[in-house]
Amino acid sequence: MAGLACWLKESLALISRKSDAATAINYTLNQWAALTRYAKDGLPEIDHNIAERGVAMYCMIGTCMLNGINPKVYLTHMLDRTADHPVNRVDELLPWVVADLLPRTGTLD
Repeated sequence: MAGLACWLKESLALISRKSDAATAINYTLNQWAALTRYAKDGLPEIDHNIAERGVAMYCMIGTCMLNGINPKVYLTHMLDRTADHPVNRVDELLPWVVADLLPRTGTLD
């Protein structure tokens, strides 16, 4: 890790401060404490994808509840349609759009 830090600092001195590479190197150096903690310990996650998935699921459940849709019913509806649904028409599958097609219940059972 020390060698990587040295290389990053040396590389930063050779490139434009406004370049995308400089932005990435500066971000890495600014996050150095977290990066080295991850490398030493191994217990922390290297990214926050797990938390992001949890937030997305929470938002989906909340949106269903606000639209009076059972989240399980909505998720089943989505999964049944996404494989064949055009990606440029994904807005047609949003909870408030399909709410009238699904049973109107806000419970989680």
